[in-house]
Amino acid sequence: MASHPGFGVLLTRLMNHRRTNVAWLASAAGIPETELRAVVSGTPPLASKLGALAPRSVSTSPTSM
Repeated sequence: MASHPGFGVLLTRLMNHRRTNVAWLASAAGIPETELRAVVSGTPPLASKLGALAPRSVSTSPTSM
């Protein structure tokens, strides 16, 4: 059985699929870019940040406007 790749890997895949980047998502979610970059690099996200991040990660990305 394959192991779970981790939240940062999954978030990076989602951003690539949505054609967005860390800077845009951090700005849209109101999260400091340095914190979001840490999550993408493997740091587990704080539950408080997930609440802000979730709606923005599925919203319209800058390339689809």
